[in-house]
Amino acid sequence: MGLGRTAVFLAVFAALLAGTGVLLREKDFDFDENAYDLVPAVAPRLAGTMLTVFATIVRLPIIGSFLAQLLYVENHFHKLRKFVALHPEVPTYYPLVIPTADELQAHAALAAQPQTLFPPRAAIGADGFRYWAAQDFVDAYLSGTTTPTQVAERLIAAVEASASLNIIVHLNASDLRAQARAATARYAAKASLGPLDGVPVAVKEEMPVAGYRTTLGTAFLGAGPELADAVAIARLRAAGALVVGGANMHELGIGTTGHNIHYGPARNPHAPAHHTGGSSSGSAAAVAAGLAPIAIGADGGGSIRLPSALCGVSGLKATFARVPAAAKMAWSVGHVGPIATSARDLALAYTVIAGPDATDPASTHQPPVHAAAPANPSDLTGLRVGVYWAWANDSVPEVRDRFSATIAALQARGAQIVPVTFPYLDVFAKALALTITAEMATFTDHQFETGVRTMAGDSQLILTIARVFSARDFLAAQEVRTRALKEFRRVFASVDVLATPTTPVPAPAIALDGLLTGESNITLTTTIMRYMFLGNLAGVPALSVPMGYDRSGLPLAFQAMAPHWHEHRLLHVAAAVESFTALKRPAHFFDLLSGPPAP
Repeated sequence: MGLGRTAVFLAVFAALLAGTGVLLREKDFDFDENAYDLVPAVAPRLAGTMLTVFATIVRLPIIGSFLAQLLYVENHFHKLRKFVALHPEVPTYYPLVIPTADELQAHAALAAQPQTLFPPRAAIGADGFRYWAAQDFVDAYLSGTTTPTQVAERLIAAVEASASLNIIVHLNASDLRAQARAATARYAAKASLGPLDGVPVAVKEEMPVAGYRTTLGTAFLGAGPELADAVAIARLRAAGALVVGGANMHELGIGTTGHNIHYGPARNPHAPAHHTGGSSSGSAAAVAAGLAPIAIGADGGGSIRLPSALCGVSGLKATFARVPAAAKMAWSVGHVGPIATSARDLALAYTVIAGPDATDPASTHQPPVHAAAPANPSDLTGLRVGVYWAWANDSVPEVRDRFSATIAALQARGAQIVPVTFPYLDVFAKALALTITAEMATFTDHQFETGVRTMAGDSQLILTIARVFSARDFLAAQEVRTRALKEFRRVFASVDVLATPTTPVPAPAIALDGLLTGESNITLTTTIMRYMFLGNLAGVPALSVPMGYDRSGLPLAFQAMAPHWHEHRLLHVAAAVESFTALKRPAHFFDLLSGPPAP
């Protein structure tokens, strides 16, 4: 590209990005605590050659620095410093809330009770469809109907048959067969390890799994196979689970769609022309497609809940440090948790992977883990459900209507619906965006210059902008985090859970012009994340559960958030929602138990 064309290109983009304002002039803001202020960012959508060229120019020494600073200003990241100038706080670098002595005693009492499992999810749809749960696998093994070895062979065949969906992108078949043989021998010897023995569990490609490369969805990380499992994966393996590594993910977990230029976009089992959501895209799609009843994901800004919602399954982002950290890519906002099709299986996986471990010092400050089901999980008498209606209603009509119907159904089961407010949402959203991208830029810093050229254009842009953030910006975001924690304490003084839709829109269509280059669509990203950022910024547990479908059959989902360490409360809400919500069989579904005979 000649200098003249480059100048025209930059002038066009400067005009598009700056709008009618003056370049690099920081805007003043009104911070009205009584106003709903959350709006999606507005920026040109880029894909194909245009994205590739622009991502390259942004990295140039002089012009690139100017454009990166322009993007910083036009996305209003300076709003954080202006906010804390008016509302100063002591920075909170990790959203770790250490339980008080009274709270520890209360959790210990709950953990001491019999840990009754939630009931199996009933098939209440018109077509009678029901996903196979972990218990179905165990029952089949105990009855001799099938064996873990046969299930492993069906799974290997299913992964091959689902290759066009780009769900499992790395599979160590010999390792899976070895795990299955060991589980089969245990059942033959009547020495089962428990309710997860022989049950397939898919693992996001971000989590270290022995024998697999951990590339984090990139082309430049993960030079060799891991020698050891992450703590959560080691715990699942010790429980007998068949660990299936290599579930696809959005590159570096830095996007919300699940698109990946290296392995192909993870395709939604309900509608393959649509995204799964990200970044734990393959994990959620694996559960939705029947490749595993349980999967493990990581969530730095919705990455468990978003794909679970868009794929029509359930996902639990546990409290910050409840599950020992698997990777240090997003130190202060990353959470680990399970994806499944029922509260029962979420609870099974959660109680195995949660708990302290010395390798993650933050995890050693938690109360005992527990997830006992109440006597009647569909009875919500006394539960106070908070709803910030201005926020919840900021969604497309079908999501809004389905959410309102779900709230009404919870109220009919005894829940008390309490209107609440949550100010400064736009400031909190920007604090999360700045924090996670700054942490990711730091994580990749030592390999940025060599790795950046292999990245999708959207990944390049985000990391390049993050590299212009200052120490003042980062500290301001952590001051804002302190304010978010205070607002949660205020809200949870009057309610037990805070409810929203999980996403304001159903799964977006996969754009063909971005298949090879990626897609930068900041408006879509911030829209999809509308209900996500608070849980990560403040470290509270959050759970997404299906609440129905839109007219085209795309899944819609309900989210609940609770105070730190109260995952058991969210599982109760999820079980109640399941009791009146039917699930549909996805367009692409693989039956590992009653499918074609396996050797």
